[in-house]
Amino acid sequence: APSLDDSGLLDTSRAYQLVGENTGSLAFCYAISRLLGGNLTSKPWHAAPAEINRTGSVGVLTLANQLGTHVNLGYLVDNFRKLDCKLVGIGLGAQAGNLKQEVEIPEGTLDWVREIQERSPTSAPNIIMRGEFSRQALERYGLADKVVALGCPTLFISPEVNLGAKIAARFNGRPQNIAVAAGHQRWAHLARLEASLVQLMGANKGAYICQSPLEMVQLGRGEAGKLSQEQRDMCRNYACPQMDDDEFTKWS
Repeated sequence: APSLDDSGLLDTSRAYQLVGENTGSLAFCYAISRLLGGNLTSKPWHAAPAEINRTGSVGVLTLANQLGTHVNLGYLVDNFRKLDCKLVGIGLGAQAGNLKQEVEIPEGTLDWVREIQERSPTSAPNIIMRGEFSRQALERYGLADKVVALGCPTLFISPEVNLGAKIAARFNGRPQNIAVAAGHQRWAHLARLEASLVQLMGANKGAYICQSPLEMVQLGRGEAGKLSQEQRDMCRNYACPQMDDDEFTKWS
C-alpha cells in the first residue's frame, strides 16, 4: 500500500519491515497508485494465490531494484505459478557497483521474472524497467523481449507534462530548501559526499530523508539513543563527522 496506517504507533523495526525495509518503497507505491486512479486493493506477494486471484483479473506489481546478487526472489516462484490472474510489473531495476559492471542475477529471481512475463495480459511487454541499464541486465539472460524501459514510477507523480521546463524556469542557482535522500552508512567511500550534502541541507532549511538501513530510519524517528555506540558512531562519521556524540544525537 502507498501508506502505512498508524506508523507512528509501531516499533521502528516493525514499520521498517512492513514497507519492504526501505521507506522509499512508499514513494513508488504511491506513484503507481496515483497513476492507476488510487484506492486500489493491495496484497503482499506471498499472499495465498487464491486470495490474489479473487482480487481482480490483472495484478500490478510495484517493483524496485530487485535485480542483482543482493536478493533472490526464487521463494516466490511457486506462489506465482499458481496465479490465474494476469500480471504487469512497474519499476523493476538492477543494482550494481557501477554502470559498467555486469549484473549477476540469481536463477531464482530469473525464474520469478519468467513467471511474470508468462502472465502478460497481451502480447506486448508487461514489465516496465527503471532504465536502459536495467533492461540490459535482463537482455543478458535473454529476458528483454517482454520489458520496456520507461523509468521509475516516481518520475510520473506530477500530472504536469511540462514539469521539467517548469523546474528549469524556476531554478536560479540558489535553492532555498535542499532535501537529501540519506545514504547507507556502510558506503564509506561516499562519506565525504554525504557530509557535504548534509552541510548544504543544514544551511538551507532542508530535510534529511532516511530510507534505509534500519539504523538510519531509527535516526529519522528520533531514536538515536536506541542505537549502540558503534552504530551511532558509524552513522555520525558518515553524515556529520564534525559533531561529537551529543551534538549528533540532538541533530538527529
